[in-house]
Amino acid sequence: MIAAVTALPGAMAEASPLDAIAVVNGRLTGDINGQIVDSRDLVGSSFQDGPLTYSIVDAASDPFLPGLWRYRITWKADDGRDWNAMCRNSRGSTGWAYAISADDGPRFVCEDTDMAVCFAKANGLSVQRAVALCLGN
Repeated sequence: MIAAVTALPGAMAEASPLDAIAVVNGRLTGDINGQIVDSRDLVGSSFQDGPLTYSIVDAASDPFLPGLWRYRITWKADDGRDWNAMCRNSRGSTGWAYAISADDGPRFVCEDTDMAVCFAKANGLSVQRAVALCLGN
């Protein structure tokens, strides 16, 4: 079960459950209290998945494939105070994650340099075909 809450800058807001969260055409989308929200509008929202809370820190359109979005995600355990980056900048990782469809809600895959090269070469493919090619989904 994946639920989300909207967050105020610097503090968690009163829990406002995300009624649905999914990946539609290469971008996260959800329904918060009857309002459809997607991609950049999800920045600042958080959702729970089991004992972990995830927060969407940033969203940007992929530089090589218009229509595909990538996200900076942080997480913390329910009993923890510190937020941790899901994807850390390193030699192999860009720090961004892509959201892909899964049976129990969106799954995030950290972008690495090979994936970035793959999307750069996916010019002319649809978002769905490029995701299948580059993320193996």
